[in-house]
Amino acid sequence: MDESTIRLNEADHKALAAWAHGCALRVLPYFSGEHPDDLRLTEALSSLQGWIDGSVEAVDVHAASFLAHNAAREAGSEEARQAARTAAHAADTARDPIHAAIAANYARKAVSAGTLGEGPELLEDEIAEQKRTAPEHLTAWTKR
Repeated sequence: MDESTIRLNEADHKALAAWAHGCALRVLPYFSGEHPDDLRLTEALSSLQGWIDGSVEAVDVHAASFLAHNAAREAGSEEARQAARTAAHAADTARDPIHAAIAANYARKAVSAGTLGEGPELLEDEIAEQKRTAPEHLTAWTKR
């Protein structure tokens, strides 16, 4: 399926955004543990939640996503960088639903980078959680 030619209804678009939001929340500690005073990811995810709820415009979420992308470039560790990219792309889902799958992919990268030497269980858990929480009728949109 070529998602670029298919338009989602608002409910499905927001369902993908909520799924991406969940992916980002799970890996947020990889960033906040390293940068406890940096609120750019939290603010991007909060603005995304506001868009899902209808209280924030997509343009404002997009602006917050730029700040999260900047945080990714400034992060010191690989897991923090990937967590920041997860949040940035989750926020970008408000603009384009294709970013939901990109956010999920970065979440897997964050977990992989953060668990080096600790075994594959945490990555397997993240993959299972992504599958479990993905909107069932939108699975073509959740894979990348």
